[in-house]
Amino acid sequence: SFDILWTFVSSTRKSVSATQTVIIDDTTEPIPPVLSPIVENCRVTVPTPIAMDACTGIVTGTTSDPVVYTQSGTYTVTWAFNDKNGNTSSAQQLVTVLDNVPPLSPNLAPLTVNCGESITTVATTTDNCVGEIRGTTTTPLSDLAVGDFIVTWLFEDGNGNSTTATQMVNVVDNTPPVPPVLREIATINTAVSLTITPVAIDACAGVVTGTTKDPLIYTAVGQYFVGWLFTDAQGNTSMATQTISILTTPPPPPVIPPTPVSPPRQDCVPTMINTPTLTDLRIECGGLITPPTTTDNCSTVLVGVTSLPDLDRLGEYVLTWTFTASNGISINVPQNLSLIDTTPPTAPRSLAALELGCGETVEAPTIQDSCDNAMITGTTTDSVTFNAAGNYQVNWIFTDASGNQSNAVVQNITVVGARIIPPVLPLLRDSCQVVASAPSLIDPCSLETVSAITTDPIVYDEVGTYEIDWIFRFEDGREVQSSQSVEVTIDSEVTDTVVACDAYIWIDGNTYTTDNRTATFIETTAEGCEILHRLNLSIESLDTTVVVEENRLVAQESAASYQWLDCDNDNTPIPGATQQSFTPATIGNYAVQITKDACVMTSDCAFFEADISSVDPEDVVVIFPNPPEDNTLNIQMRGSFISVNLLTIDNKLIYRQSFPGGTSNASLRLPELARGIYFLHVINQNGEIHIKELLIP
Repeated sequence: SFDILWTFVSSTRKSVSATQTVIIDDTTEPIPPVLSPIVENCRVTVPTPIAMDACTGIVTGTTSDPVVYTQSGTYTVTWAFNDKNGNTSSAQQLVTVLDNVPPLSPNLAPLTVNCGESITTVATTTDNCVGEIRGTTTTPLSDLAVGDFIVTWLFEDGNGNSTTATQMVNVVDNTPPVPPVLREIATINTAVSLTITPVAIDACAGVVTGTTKDPLIYTAVGQYFVGWLFTDAQGNTSMATQTISILTTPPPPPVIPPTPVSPPRQDCVPTMINTPTLTDLRIECGGLITPPTTTDNCSTVLVGVTSLPDLDRLGEYVLTWTFTASNGISINVPQNLSLIDTTPPTAPRSLAALELGCGETVEAPTIQDSCDNAMITGTTTDSVTFNAAGNYQVNWIFTDASGNQSNAVVQNITVVGARIIPPVLPLLRDSCQVVASAPSLIDPCSLETVSAITTDPIVYDEVGTYEIDWIFRFEDGREVQSSQSVEVTIDSEVTDTVVACDAYIWIDGNTYTTDNRTATFIETTAEGCEILHRLNLSIESLDTTVVVEENRLVAQESAASYQWLDCDNDNTPIPGATQQSFTPATIGNYAVQITKDACVMTSDCAFFEADISSVDPEDVVVIFPNPPEDNTLNIQMRGSFISVNLLTIDNKLIYRQSFPGGTSNASLRLPELARGIYFLHVINQNGEIHIKELLIP
């Protein structure tokens, strides 16, 4: 707005003034342009349009929409025109981005990767609009098996255009199996037999079983090294050595070597060691233990020393750490140790495919646990026996002793037609008679039951061993043969245990004069069955020899029962004479009856008199028995005597007997004598007296 000053002049020249305010207003919006559609390939950058305003003139458009477009499609851009006086107008402009050209199909060079590795290099190409495009594929790029295969890459530009390209991949195996860490086997004076074959894990083959040319059994004390070779299907090899120690004494436990301690202060004498607080340890199987430290009163750092258990054997232990100062003082501090296993077993990437026949069972695979080298047998919830031809998969899980489980490992199973395995037929055994019945067999695929046939007899009634050849013939012409043993035995066995003297006639009619443990005899019963008799014969042959020893009779057969007989009195048994030796009261003929087990034999009669030849020549008189038996006393003299006197110890005569004409031997019937010592005077024809002492107990 602005003001206009008006002046009014009269005819008299008089004038007056007045002010007039003028306001100029803009109420007309800019005239929007007519915007032509924009159509371009790949990319569109929309230019800014202008409008004409009656007051302002040129008004530049503004928009909140994008002005750059790279994706194919049709878009609308709304432009606003503001004349700065509050008057606005708008216009819309169509933008079309075209992309009808697919990405370039590249020529991809072949790739070579190692088995078990992944393809990490992604194929790329160029697009006229997008530029570089990374390919995608549904072909597996990891866990690759040895061989050649093709990867198909897809390249999409995001605008609906795509192209493909193939790339040849050659998977090789240049990596040897990873050998296991084989722990030493140590025994004390005990032979070692290697019964578990170690296995290695191969990136391609999975489990590789070791082989060795070394012995598997060791018996002598010493240390041995068994070299195990692991060879995969491509000939890559690795080695592992297993130490075998046969010791005479237990090996010392492992000891953590002491860590150098800080030097002691020269001006300080250790008098005390600070007791450290040792927290409980939880160590993973096969882990390492860092020795604890403490200080003494001289601020010297001391490192603990202890004997460690086998760190691969799970369990609870107490370590005793010893801290020793420079002057030898020491303390012992206990620490609890838990050896645990929380690591799942390392399972192979895959298991070798198997081909089975109908009805056959998949054997559970095994792996070796890294914690204690124990063999772990796989488990599965899948069926392991298949009764129909086809392709199957079994998922195996390996669980160690601590309950840690591996990921499932797939094993591919191909079941073909039935492989008929000849059955193992049981032994047919009976006494008297065996009647065989035809066995049957079931085809595990068709479940057809087939009964066997044979050209051999099926009834056997004679003792012996026989074989029946059975043939199982199926409708499709297959045949399986199996043998069955038949044994006809005797009905029963009897052992005839006999003890006889000198000779024995047995049921077989033979006379046996020596021990026999081998003779047999078969008795046929009325029913046609057989009883086997075995002879257990002991022949007693007694020694009936009687010899005279030291004025007594001795039987030469020992460990028997004895009864001495008086041959001069019609072989009358002598009361009380039941020992192996016998001293007769009188001169005469005697025999002995010997009883041993079931054998009773009597010796020949032997004449008995005192053996003067064995008496000292100075002692010409022999009396026996001394003391007398049944008051009877025998006297023998080298020469002759005419009388005998018996005196007490105080020289009183209590018995006298004369022998007119003289005699060299006699039997005296003495009176009953009290206990004590007596003297016997034997007087010869020259009046010489020979005195013998007689003791009555």
